[in-house]
Amino acid sequence: MEPFFFGTPSSQLYGVYHEPARARSQARAVLLCYPIGHEYLRTHRAYRRLGERLAEIGFHVLRFDYSGTGDSAGNLADQTLDHWVADSLLAADELQVIAGTQDVVPIGLRLGGTIALKLCTKTRQARCALWDPVVVGDRLIAELHRAIETNRLPKRDFVSQSGSMFFGGYEWTPALLHSLSELNADDLDFTAVDELLVLCTHQAECAEDGIELSRVLSPRGTLQSVEGPKSWHAIDDVGGGYLPAQPVDVLVQWCDDRL
Repeated sequence: MEPFFFGTPSSQLYGVYHEPARARSQARAVLLCYPIGHEYLRTHRAYRRLGERLAEIGFHVLRFDYSGTGDSAGNLADQTLDHWVADSLLAADELQVIAGTQDVVPIGLRLGGTIALKLCTKTRQARCALWDPVVVGDRLIAELHRAIETNRLPKRDFVSQSGSMFFGGYEWTPALLHSLSELNADDLDFTAVDELLVLCTHQAECAEDGIELSRVLSPRGTLQSVEGPKSWHAIDDVGGGYLPAQPVDVLVQWCDDRL
């Protein structure tokens, strides 16, 4: 693994590059797009393991922090979904230079899946894999409200007068919440990708999202149920860190078979 910074001098993004352990017949690259907030914390170890597994079978892999998050520069209060899509474009460009190929496969979990798909729409990458993507922004906001309401602490500890929501040690700013509220399935072009894999962890949510996805998935899109946590919003004393076996196996095998 090689940590480094990239992007413009005034707004550096932090990335970690996984060099391929062996060469494939052609250079192949995978861009890992993180989820946001406490979901980033929960899945950080899983993303690291996914990057390692893909590098072991010959892929150039880059995972990175969006502006205002993790170790990247920027003020979180200024960020929106569109800003993070722009960050993913910079990351894809960086990975293309490193790997020496224009063919980059974005993989994203939760809001990272949404960002990955929007990246494909802008760059016309041929393949993309999404894991529990956020299809309807208001649904994610409602999930956060339900998680806050079930907590024993007073609601004022989670919602500020300025409109920010705090959960799991992370802030969801008014600007970000507003950009999420405008997100719906009709804004996501699932037909822009030649080959699309969508992994769904929760059966109930999968059925609910399936109603949305069935309207927009192209014939080349595949919706597959996988094992996972009961809730992405479960936080324990160690942050609810989660290292899934089956979804990582599925993603690695999908990349190995098709790239």
